[in-house]
Amino acid sequence: MDWARTEAKRLVDQMSVTEKVGLLSTHQVAISRLNIPEFNIGGEAAHGIVDREKFHTTSFPIPLTLSQTWSPELLKRVGNVISDEARGLYNATGKQHWLMPWAPTIDLERDPYWGRNEEGYGEDPYLTGQVSGGLIRGLQDDGHYVKVAAAPKHFFANNNEVGRGSTSNTITPAMKWCLNVTLLVS
Repeated sequence: MDWARTEAKRLVDQMSVTEKVGLLSTHQVAISRLNIPEFNIGGEAAHGIVDREKFHTTSFPIPLTLSQTWSPELLKRVGNVISDEARGLYNATGKQHWLMPWAPTIDLERDPYWGRNEEGYGEDPYLTGQVSGGLIRGLQDDGHYVKVAAAPKHFFANNNEVGRGSTSNTITPAMKWCLNVTLLVS
């Protein structure tokens, strides 16, 4: 992966501020002088790739159900299928998106009123770290190249919908430490 970091740094060093700003959105504009095509980040993939247009994709049980298996290896297999389908859609739809799916939702489910609880793995930080790590390994790695780049969402203490950019998302230091450690170990 050193070559990828070197190449990314080389390209970024050549970009103007305006071009860099154009890459901050989920819809990234093309930079033709550097041979960088237009690209779209994202696409729901919490329990399978979501295509609302014309392709049928595999839908797995919701993450809360998958976490009840306590099997990071099973989640790795799920991630592998999701990334295979994402690569297929990328190739079939003009190579402009699908390679950075929004998954997994790593945030702990601390509030039953959140409204997105079906996207998360539960309230246990160790379990969440283990099964999220399994899904990420399945999404990204087949041993030869990065198949897709997982884009974890609602990563940390972000599970309130209303005012989430300006309200307090306080969690205990013990929960914070435990989640950080399990994600690093995974």
